[in-house]
Order: sequence, then structure tokens, then C-alpha cells
Amino acid sequence: MAEKKAHKVDIITTFGERLEDLRRDHNMTQAELADVLKISKGTLQNYETNNYKDLSFSVVKSIADLFDVSMDYLAGRKVSKETPDTPVEALMLTDEAIEAISKGNYDHVLLSEILSHEAFMRLMLDVTVYVSQSYALPMVQNNAALSYARDLLLLSTGGIDTAETRAIELSSVNEDRFVLEAIHNDIDSILKDLLEAHRPENIDDLKEQAKAEMLDQMTQALDSSSNSNAGSPEQLMDILLGQLQIPANKMSDDQRQTVLDIIKLSPLLKSNISQRGKK
Repeated sequence: MAEKKAHKVDIITTFGERLEDLRRDHNMTQAELADVLKISKGTLQNYETNNYKDLSFSVVKSIADLFDVSMDYLAGRKVSKETPDTPVEALMLTDEAIEAISKGNYDHVLLSEILSHEAFMRLMLDVTVYVSQSYALPMVQNNAALSYARDLLLLSTGGIDTAETRAIELSSVNEDRFVLEAIHNDIDSILKDLLEAHRPENIDDLKEQAKAEMLDQMTQALDSSSNSNAGSPEQLMDILLGQLQIPANKMSDDQRQTVLDIIKLSPLLKSNISQRGKK
């Protein structure tokens, strides 16, 4: 069964935005919703574009009742629309956890996306298995059975390893490593989906633009001859490292020299570069 991928949570804050979002979530047209609320389609359009001139309390209450959300949510004072009145006690969190969530200096939208990802449940189950060590006994028993089978085979081969004995040995499981790998896979799954959900739609264009800018800078460096260092391999290296976001001060002398040696192989470098200082 395919897992539900992460979705980017967009925090919408105005009444009009939330009204339109709720209408679309319930597959209703403006005309249909206006009819239910007993208002004109034009009035509803005004509401959705944040023109509240004729907005009344009774209409807001009707909208809240219709879509089963709180008026605080419609007003932009709450983020959750499906569980607007869930008490903190029902979340079974410690005081420390509540403080960390409410006062933590991080992106709370990302936290919501992580918690709502389907792999998060599996992550918590795997963490529970790891912390409780409930996996240990079955794995120990399995490894013991494999070890016994291998010993029997070694008796028949005079203690010499064969493909069969080696296969049994490789089948043994390192308990901690096995479960930790599963936990890491859970985390990787969540983060990869979040990365994809937040991937800018024009990311390919941005990459191409960065490539074009780098090539343009390098071309200008090659064509330039206005000063003694223009178009030098060193300048080209600085441009290349800058575009690739590689800190030059993090590179060893040998690494820098290797990059320089590769750049110097380019036939595009002006011949007068190698002649500088020889005149």
C-alpha cells in the first residue's frame, strides 16, 4: 500500500482565505455555498476577497456550523480547523514538551507536517520497539538458531567455511543496528517527502539561471585582460567555488592545487596567462 506523501502546510490567516479554502475542500462552488448561506454569489465573492462590509455574525456562525470549524478558526486566531477545542490534557504531553512546542524557536509548520506524515506513526512504533528492547529476544533466538545450524554444517565440512555456512553467518542480525536502520529509514522518508513538498516550482529554472551566471562570469574572466590577475586560473577557481558554495578556506592546499591544475587544462584560457611575469 502506497504511503501518503507529505504535503506542504500553508498557514492561511484571513477570513476570506479560510472561507475559500473550506469551500474548495468541500467541493462547493461559490453559487452553491451562497445558496446554502442565503446570500448572493457577489456577496460571497466579496467575503472571499476580504471585503467584509456586509458580513454579519449570523453568517459567520452559519459558515462555522456548516464546515464544523470554530469561529476562532475562521477569524484566523487558530490554526487547527478539525480539532479546534482539543484540550491540552488530551494530547498526553508533559509540561516540558508543551513548553518546548509552544516556545521553541523553530518552524512550527514543519513540525505539523512531520507529525501528520504517515511515516511518523511507524517512526514512533520503531522507536518504541527500540527503547523497550522488545525486539531483542526474538532476534537473539533467531541468531542462536542460525549459529547452531552453521556449527552443524561446519562439522560436516571439517571446520572449513563454505558458501552455505557463510550465508548463514551473514543472515545473523545485529539487533541494535537492525532497528536503528529502520528508524533512520523512517526519518529519511519523512524528510525526503518534506523536501519535495517544499521544492520551489521553478527550482529547475533557478538552477539553470545559476549555471548561466557562473558561465557568464567565467567567460568574462577569460575575456578580460584589464589587469594582471584577470582571467587567471585563480580567478576562475574563485568564481567556480563561489557558485558551487564551496568555502575556499575549508579546502586544503592540495585540493586547491588540484582544482587549479584541472582549470589550467582548459584550452579556453588565454595564452598570455602563462606568459605573465615572463616579460
